[in-house]
Amino acid sequence: MFEFVATTVAVPVHSGTMKPEEISALAAAISAAATLVSLGVVAYFGWAQVHASDPKVLVTGSTSFVVAGEDVGPPFYVITVANRGVVPVTITSVGFEVSGDDSAFSLDPTDPQGRQSVPARLDPGESTSVVFDHLELGRMQRERGIRRPFALTATGERHRGKRVNGKKLASWGR
Repeated sequence: MFEFVATTVAVPVHSGTMKPEEISALAAAISAAATLVSLGVVAYFGWAQVHASDPKVLVTGSTSFVVAGEDVGPPFYVITVANRGVVPVTITSVGFEVSGDDSAFSLDPTDPQGRQSVPARLDPGESTSVVFDHLELGRMQRERGIRRPFALTATGERHRGKRVNGKKLASWGR
């Protein structure tokens, strides 16, 4: 399957001392290589510093149940939006991307305790959650095809979560 081929390369052997022009050429090559490396490092850190203050928003979705003792309540779907950056960010809406280029927004964005959770100003490290009726999402999945959760910021940026398991979600809406 694989064939190994041995090759030999003739390398000139230098005997004696290097000539001044050879030393200059070697020094120039080393200097040029060091300059290129340092320019790359400076460019990277410059880019990183410029983008350090960009909003970093993490959007996750999960199915949850209220459990009280041995009683298990109906399922609900929670989208959690977390600010992982170093600057505050304002979340203006939360919803789902559906088939095509359409979006379905939460009309009543409440957290698991029933409090309005969006719009929300999130300082670094803070998060907010929005609850969706799992049975309604199952119906929406069958009718429109839910792809992934998202959150919009006050600056108009859309931050997307991972894709939703559509078959599993559709089975809840039966």
